Amino acid sequence: MLLLFILCLAGGVLFAQRMQDSGDDLYTINLSSRSAAPAPGMLKMGSGRSPSGETLSCNSAYLLKDGQPWYPIMGEMHYSRCSARDWESSILKMRSGGIQVISCYIIWNHHEEIEGRFDWSGDRDLRTFLTLCQRHGMYVWLRIGPWVHAEARNGGFPDWLLAKKIPLRQNDSSYLHYAQRFFDASAAQCKGLLYKEGGPVIGVQLENELVFKRPEVYRHMITLKEMAVRAGYDVPYYSAFAQGPEGQDEFLIPMGGYPDSPWGTTTKKMYKPVYFIRPLENDSQIGSDLLGGIDVKVRNTLPKLSAEIGSGMQKTYHRRVDVSAADVAAVALTRVASGLNGLGYFMFHGGMNPVGRTTLQESRVSGYPNDMPYINYDFQAPIGAMGIISPGYRELRLLNSFLQDYGSALCTEPAFFPASRAVTNFCADTVQVSLRMFNNSGFIFLSNYQRNIRMPAVGGFQLRLSTAEGVGRVPAKPVTIAADSYAIWPYNLDMQGVVLHYATAQPLCVLNNAGRRSYVFFSDGPSEFIFNGRHLRSVKAVSHCRAEAGHADNMASGRRIVTGGKAAAVFGLVDENGDSTTVLVLTREQALGAVKWEAGDKEILLVSDADIITDGSKVILESVTSDGKAKLSLFPGELFPDRPYPDKLNSDKLNSDMLNSDKLHPDEALYPLSGGFGVVKEPAEFPFLVYTVQARKKLTGRVIISKEGPVAAGKLQEDRRYEDSILAWYATAPRFNRRQPGPLYQYHYHHLPEDRVYRVRVVAPTDSTVVDWIADARYTGDVLAIYKDNKLFYDDFNWDEDCRFRLSYLDAVPGRDVLMQILPFHKDYDVYVEDKMLRLKEENWPHAELQGVGLTPVYRFGLQIR
Repeated sequence: MLLLFILCLAGGVLFAQRMQDSGDDLYTINLSSRSAAPAPGMLKMGSGRSPSGETLSCNSAYLLKDGQPWYPIMGEMHYSRCSARDWESSILKMRSGGIQVISCYIIWNHHEEIEGRFDWSGDRDLRTFLTLCQRHGMYVWLRIGPWVHAEARNGGFPDWLLAKKIPLRQNDSSYLHYAQRFFDASAAQCKGLLYKEGGPVIGVQLENELVFKRPEVYRHMITLKEMAVRAGYDVPYYSAFAQGPEGQDEFLIPMGGYPDSPWGTTTKKMYKPVYFIRPLENDSQIGSDLLGGIDVKVRNTLPKLSAEIGSGMQKTYHRRVDVSAADVAAVALTRVASGLNGLGYFMFHGGMNPVGRTTLQESRVSGYPNDMPYINYDFQAPIGAMGIISPGYRELRLLNSFLQDYGSALCTEPAFFPASRAVTNFCADTVQVSLRMFNNSGFIFLSNYQRNIRMPAVGGFQLRLSTAEGVGRVPAKPVTIAADSYAIWPYNLDMQGVVLHYATAQPLCVLNNAGRRSYVFFSDGPSEFIFNGRHLRSVKAVSHCRAEAGHADNMASGRRIVTGGKAAAVFGLVDENGDSTTVLVLTREQALGAVKWEAGDKEILLVSDADIITDGSKVILESVTSDGKAKLSLFPGELFPDRPYPDKLNSDKLNSDMLNSDKLHPDEALYPLSGGFGVVKEPAEFPFLVYTVQARKKLTGRVIISKEGPVAAGKLQEDRRYEDSILAWYATAPRFNRRQPGPLYQYHYHHLPEDRVYRVRVVAPTDSTVVDWIADARYTGDVLAIYKDNKLFYDDFNWDEDCRFRLSYLDAVPGRDVLMQILPFHKDYDVYVEDKMLRLKEENWPHAELQGVGLTPVYRFGLQIR
């Protein structure tokens, strides 16, 4: 607490000094400087032309697609950690979440656990996975190793390779021989699926976290690249996730940034600088468990890309972080605000470690600094290990949707910052801000967010933009920035010839239908839109907003729209040529459930309380709810020309008869693809067409729990000897810590002296609509291990007293009986947990108990919209 007080006091002194030095210019950004134009053709990349003539390339600032700036949105998914039966569903979920590129490791010991015997079958079938990505228009960036880390055993190296005692990760002829064989085998799976062949594979990463500044290491990286090309990996982009020498021209160098560092040794609360908006830097703690401190410098001669922006956080035994949706979204936003030109999330889809001859997770006993769960690699990802969607999915989709439609412009817009910026995480009275702008148009990024620190609302915010022509103010009058918030505001945004000077609402997406555009924004409360009067004939408020004359920065004939923020607002713009544009302003809650759907020549905004998965002309609603009901809204309704829809922009007032007309909501516009549910049209909620989807039959499940009785005295002694043997084995690890003993449960079930064991039987029927069930095992204790047929099915280091899993992953075992083994948390354990879990360290000792298992059905509704 004393340290916190000192930091706050220091921050306050610095803030006061800055106020004294700058007067009213606290948020002044000087826009007079100009960045040099990007330099083309600086890097030695591979074939970037597809058979259809499309091209991928890069310059010194960003990637290019068909010669135009391209802002890629990439999400990590490890196919060999996911069930092959769910790959297609997972790919569709990622695409619906705004992901354009799937990055994935090819983990060596997942494929060649026994020397010379490669396994590319089942969940390891890389070729099938790539084919599915191609089918659904998803690019792929392969991270081919040979060493990948990935929290995998030996960083992915097979045990047999380590047993040879040869030099690894360097130009040793024996090592290179085995690495070449591995590259050859994986490249064979990709034959015909590279970008130059019309396939999805556009990039290859060599190695991982191998700093190659020294000449001999740089030569090794070049050797690996040459080996990959020789194997057949001729792709548009080659990357390396570590720093190289100044001026290197062989690799793109993406960066990273995580909300926390669970691989670090500390068990104290962390306050990371990734939440600052300032000139772009790498996360100094990535790989610090193996490398120590790393270079944070981002080179201006390379495209500013990322490969590992933490969209979740993996739990280690000693550090069990709980990251919220806001924690991960704020990191991504501040990186974009700081100048990032390509967003790569790690992990966007969690997974489960496969088991071969050994378990394949990273552990201290395998020579690494951290103990991971044997199976669970959920990562608190937007899409979890078993495909369960988390709140982070919707939160990150807000940013992804923005980048899909505005990212190409953002690439060309360098970041400008105030001369004075927040200097500590505890500057609670300073909004962090940047403006990314080119040719006097761009986006303002705001953040009043820090993980683990409550940031109060900040009043009196007004940005001063200094140019050669003078000083402009945004917004026209100072506003209050909400507590623990972050946002993007448009600045001088061209909306089909009409210029939006600024808005205090965030752009979400643009719908383009037959040349007529609808601009979609959202806000978490009232917002204002200020339009330049030039080229603007009229503004018509339609719903939940008002129009008035506006005036800002001597803007002639400006117009101002104010929205209430409690319901969707609609207004129309008519330019000097008589062409109209629609503006839709959603509430934040509506935006979290919104997906832009491109169906043929139509672009439709779908809004639902269920998770939306689009697949061509089909829409799938996945609803985890007990009532079997979901709501779906469509915008704009006039996309159905054979179904009359009032043009409200040309109406003087709302007409309730028109809004409630059956002609406005024809049943034929939306119909089910199976007979297990019905679709009911609802009264209009202008400007949406609204439907309720309802299962025809509700299914119920039940759980039967029985606690295993105490063991006999002789068996107890045997259990103690078994536990002692585990601890003795763990103690052989150089980093073993008795106050962080690690997971004492094992892959094959064995009773332990202090455990509590429960036999759980689940009865949960399915049909054409209820496709699965999610079980919530609520427990107290240190760790939970779930066994099926005495083999470990899933495990959890307790971080929120709740372990969720899908019953379908039990592979339809009759009756679905499982054993749940819970081990107690001991008072002297040195383990980090979040504040809400501090009671774990305050319970009666030792304590382990299964409190209950909840069941929730997963409804899946397939719909056709025409």
